[in-house]
Amino acid sequence: MTNQHVSLLELIQQNISNSKELEKLYQSQPQQFKSTFLSNLNDLPNAPLIEFWKERLSFTVEKKVVFAKDILIVLLSLIGISGIIAKLPVWLDIAPEFYFQRNIGFILFPAVTAFFLFKNKSSNTTIGAYSLIVILIAAFINLLPYNQQSQTLMIACMYLPFFLWTISGAASAGSSFRKYANWISYLQMNGDWLVMSAILSITGGIVTGITVGLFELIQVKLEIILSKHILYWALPAIPITALILVNQFPNLINKVAPTIANIFSPLVLVVLIAYLTTLLLTGKNPYNNRDFLILFNVMLIGVMALILFASGNKQESTSKFVHINLTALSWVAIAINLIAVSAIVFRIVQGGFTPNRVTVLGSNILILVHLVWVSLALTKQIKGKKDTTAIQNAIALFIPAYMIWAAINIFIFPFLFGGK
Repeated sequence: MTNQHVSLLELIQQNISNSKELEKLYQSQPQQFKSTFLSNLNDLPNAPLIEFWKERLSFTVEKKVVFAKDILIVLLSLIGISGIIAKLPVWLDIAPEFYFQRNIGFILFPAVTAFFLFKNKSSNTTIGAYSLIVILIAAFINLLPYNQQSQTLMIACMYLPFFLWTISGAASAGSSFRKYANWISYLQMNGDWLVMSAILSITGGIVTGITVGLFELIQVKLEIILSKHILYWALPAIPITALILVNQFPNLINKVAPTIANIFSPLVLVVLIAYLTTLLLTGKNPYNNRDFLILFNVMLIGVMALILFASGNKQESTSKFVHINLTALSWVAIAINLIAVSAIVFRIVQGGFTPNRVTVLGSNILILVHLVWVSLALTKQIKGKKDTTAIQNAIALFIPAYMIWAAINIFIFPFLFGGK
């Protein structure tokens, strides 16, 4: 035994009842600590920590086979089904503007729901219930009268992908879909999913570009084949593959979304403050400009995502600076939301109620209440009165409310406004 190991063994023996010092020794030289500890178990005194360290150092994680056979079958099946749904208007000679407006969400989210049902090993009854729900929704949206001028049809089609997304979230949570923690995990997974989808999209775009270029050198128009056949399966394959990757290998990319949020949240705060200041100094009137309302709503969604991914960090070790920045960002977003709500009310007073104005007003009020709730949780966290869990719960609390509001827009507004 080397002098170095003898010295380390003596240190272990001296601190055998001191968990803090043992941890320091382990962190300073983990491999040597493990080797010394396990090879000299007989020389160590009988102490409660011995068994703990023995199990800790001997424990090995069984490595999963990359893309096991069953996962590969699921992946290919989901891509195949999504591609078939995307290809249906070509096979059935349905007008693309009619089909994709109503069914764009069905290309992806039923596959997402099916994956979570498979992952959770759901019962046949559960699978049947989810299948029936999706079929009924698809039948409803496709039976709505076709009218290019219908605001309620446009609103229903706009909210439908979000509603299908919440159904996928319920499937991911399994029987515990009422627990906030499961919804937070689903929301955080969506950040990783978006990042992985972006990476696969960029990679796929580069490979496709090179491939098409190579075939063009030999006078073969590969892009025609791609656009007419392969593209219908290739496009949904990107998010489906990304979904399976982030779920099968959760440590693959789970720090990227929070890191991006932490980097960009201070920048977004500066931009929003500058925007509000400029708006006041220039005297621009947002009340008669529809583009302001669209921009405000996009911004509010972005702010909610930044707060989620930065403050709802899986590591739960967000710095105080980040929390202060997120709190300031949330209150600035509330100020902008108030402007948006007042602008919508102004337009309603001037021009009366329309489906568009009602849905935008309802959405902004819901987001406003949610932002206030989250902002209060962030503020209390800075004061030390709340922990990260309270912030996460505040974020997840309103998902059922958003789901109900989406359902109202999809299933009630077309009848409430007479299809206008």
